[in-house]
Amino acid sequence: MKDLKYEVMSVIKHNKDGSFATRAKRKEVLSRACGLLWTKFPGLKLTNLQRKHCDYLVDLWRLHKSAKTEISHLRWLLEKTGKAYLLPSSNAELNIPRRIIVSNENKSWIGKADVEDVLQKIADDNVIVEMALRLCILFGLRMKESVLFYPHEHIKDDYIEVYKGTKGGRYRVVPIFSNDQREFLEKVKKEIAPGKGLIPPCFDFKKFKNQFYYRVRKFGIKKSNGLTTHGLRHTYAATRYEELSGIKPPVLQEHQSDTYKHVIGKQKDNEVREKIANELGHGRTSVTAAYIGGKGNPLSE
Repeated sequence: MKDLKYEVMSVIKHNKDGSFATRAKRKEVLSRACGLLWTKFPGLKLTNLQRKHCDYLVDLWRLHKSAKTEISHLRWLLEKTGKAYLLPSSNAELNIPRRIIVSNENKSWIGKADVEDVLQKIADDNVIVEMALRLCILFGLRMKESVLFYPHEHIKDDYIEVYKGTKGGRYRVVPIFSNDQREFLEKVKKEIAPGKGLIPPCFDFKKFKNQFYYRVRKFGIKKSNGLTTHGLRHTYAATRYEELSGIKPPVLQEHQSDTYKHVIGKQKDNEVREKIANELGHGRTSVTAAYIGGKGNPLSE
């Protein structure tokens, strides 16, 4: 396996696309793929890779929950080595089913806790952690994105830029549309010096992450209480849906199948979901179902 793995690792080493997490996952997946190929096809070299070798991997991965991720890393390798033609560009042609997640459970903080009360208590304990949490609820940021936020660099006139700590290194902008957002951003710019991020200089990300979760758990933000930091992101999505559509999202409706009757049509719903998906940093609108619930049976306008 040494020759094949060496060749693949060399490609990875010289192509640093994506975030650190993406590159680490890519290395793990492709390293494992080398082992599988070597066992079935001893002596195989990267230069001799053919469609049958790719099909063998796809067949092994097909039923994995992470099949799409594994295949995407294989595609990446093929593209970097001039062999993209060995796999179809569409997963549908490989008979990989679409993974659709629809949530019927309210994972936001709505109806579970007084957000302002909890955040104020945390502010009294550690204002940096409080500011990171407010970025999650006011702008829909992930935890990592919030603590890697650089106010003087990322805040623009009517939007914020998000690219540090994003999944896949994907750049996005989130609009500033409320007074609460503007007042908070002014506070953050006063608290954090130019050229600095939320993480204090005495911490690296890993150490601050441990400190962050220690402090939020201290104030009851834990799964066993039905409250998570990611739940603030769900809160942003649910609140944003109601602001843009005029009705509560399906996940907060008592009868989800009746959500849209008489009030919202399919076109409007799709437009709102697309906007929220972009603000959350997701490439597919269907992902919003995990945050605000499925589409039920909307009527066309």
